[in-house]
Amino acid sequence: MQLDNANSNIGLTYTKTAQNCQHGLLFLSGFGYASWASRIPTIQGKLHLNEAQLGGILFAMPIGLLVTLPITGQLLSKYSSRRIMFFGGLFFSVVLAFIGFSESVWQLCLALFCFGVSRNLFNISTNAQAVAVQALYNRSIMANFHGIWSLAGFAGAACGYFMVYHNISTALHLLWVSIALIAISVWFIKSTIYEAPVPQPKRSFSPCPRNRSSSSR
Repeated sequence: MQLDNANSNIGLTYTKTAQNCQHGLLFLSGFGYASWASRIPTIQGKLHLNEAQLGGILFAMPIGLLVTLPITGQLLSKYSSRRIMFFGGLFFSVVLAFIGFSESVWQLCLALFCFGVSRNLFNISTNAQAVAVQALYNRSIMANFHGIWSLAGFAGAACGYFMVYHNISTALHLLWVSIALIAISVWFIKSTIYEAPVPQPKRSFSPCPRNRSSSSR
């Protein structure tokens, strides 16, 4: 009886730890994205961009997302979601700092393209991890994950307001956020769930059947 209780407590602790780690990594994603978004007007003024130019530059981020969609799927079939999530989180945090240091249009375009790539790697692997955490529960907890991301967005926007109000430069603001997010990644990744990669089945493409003549006469 005592052994069963001990095993139950260990399982409960493991489940709660996995959920808390997932919350931390989702907070990283929401806070980082909101931090960048809060400085868009500042970056626009710094580079003297009009609305059309800014819209074209911002398009670099979804391009990065789309380009890496098939690549992320292949990576998840070869490596664990934990490994992809850790790399994506670090990449996301580092690129965020480079956005703040962009001094020209081409630098900003490149930084945003890489930002889109990193978000795709990080978000898809984080969602895969969220599914694994959900499997540990008998009730739905997905709404909690979405709520954490939204709260992180509010926190990132509030931090951005504070930085703008006190005339903190974009470069310094995003650098501080980047360092904090790297620390969050390193702290939480060690207690996430390890999932063995599931290889994708190879698709066999058979040649189109030739037209055969009708039955014998």
